[in-house]
Amino acid sequence: MLSYAKTKTKLHAGITANRFNWIGTSAGSSGLLLNYVVRRHDAQIELYIDRGKEAEVANRQVFDQLKAHKEEIEASFGGPLEWEVLEGKRACRIKYVVPIAGWQDEGKWQGAWEVLVDSMIRFYNA
Repeated sequence: MLSYAKTKTKLHAGITANRFNWIGTSAGSSGLLLNYVVRRHDAQIELYIDRGKEAEVANRQVFDQLKAHKEEIEASFGGPLEWEVLEGKRACRIKYVVPIAGWQDEGKWQGAWEVLVDSMIRFYNA
């Protein structure tokens, strides 16, 4: 997926695969990460908001500032996003789930990559 993404955007150009089910890069501000997350049968893109220890209030403020512009962000993205305050955690996230394929659906990976990368580009621009 990263090889394909590099042909479409520079957002994750400096990233290499790791042993986790997610990969991310800075969204341009400390504690804001643009991630690809792959699960068993689906995947997602997300803005993960986590400015570190003792930053639960700051994380929520960033999330609330963005959510105040939810309608225009979703209009720019081209559809609804999921806005999550992660209860019991200090982080928040805004995500878009792509139910086409996950790590166990190898025959569908190319189609999922195309949707994920396109969605990430639209998400970043929004």
